Amino acid sequence: MKTGKSDDPTKINRISLYILATQLNITPAEAYEMPYSMVRDLLLLHSITKEMEKKEMEKAKVKR
Repeated sequence: MKTGKSDDPTKINRISLYILATQLNITPAEAYEMPYSMVRDLLLLHSITKEMEKKEMEKAKVKR
C-alpha cells in the first residue's frame, strides 16, 4: 500500500541534497561531499527554521 511517501533511499538522498544545496546556495556536488552528520544537522536546522516561519506567518494572519 502506497502512503504517498517514497521509500527509495536514493531518491530521498537526492532530494535532501537538492534542498540543502538550494538553501546554502551551493552545488549539489558540494553538498554531496559533506559528511552525513553535517548534512543531517543542516537539514534539521532548515526544517526548524521553516516551521518557525510558518508559525510566524500564522500569527500574522490572526492579528489582521
